[in-house]
Amino acid sequence: MTKRQRTTPTNTPSSWSMAFDRRALFVGAALGALAACGGGEPEANLVTLGDIGEVRQRASEGGGAFPVPENRAWVVRIPGSTAETDGGGLLAISQKCPEDGCRVVFCAESGLFECPCCRSQFDVTGAYRSGVAPRGLDLHPLRVDNDVVVADFAGLLRGGPRPNDVETPASVLTCL
Repeated sequence: MTKRQRTTPTNTPSSWSMAFDRRALFVGAALGALAACGGGEPEANLVTLGDIGEVRQRASEGGGAFPVPENRAWVVRIPGSTAETDGGGLLAISQKCPEDGCRVVFCAESGLFECPCCRSQFDVTGAYRSGVAPRGLDLHPLRVDNDVVVADFAGLLRGGPRPNDVETPASVLTCL
């Protein structure tokens, strides 16, 4: 009795790769059609924060920052900035500490963001100041359209590195 072996010619694609190619073609066509219809960039991630003057005033009243809790972010007014500067002199900073994911708080007395879990500190622009965090706080893209501040809370710009990648001992937390 001879054993029958199944052979597949080497110059024809397998049925699996043909199915995969059909799926890839279908997905590519669907994405192309969506982009052609104007659905390429979702607007659901954009949040209108208000008129530039109102947003800057809210940040000033909060000691330089105010929370946007539903988006786990802070909006801060950059010290010495004017409404004419890029982003209206404002930043949208993630409330998530890069070390442990805890929600950082803003201390108006010191002008620093402080993590209650790892005790890391960040300045008002989100830059690393002290503690065990591996980098500064992440930023969300922010823009001003016709004097209206719009933030993209789905977009995230990675926080800057620690200076010389050296851990600085955390100073005494002033608000926690």
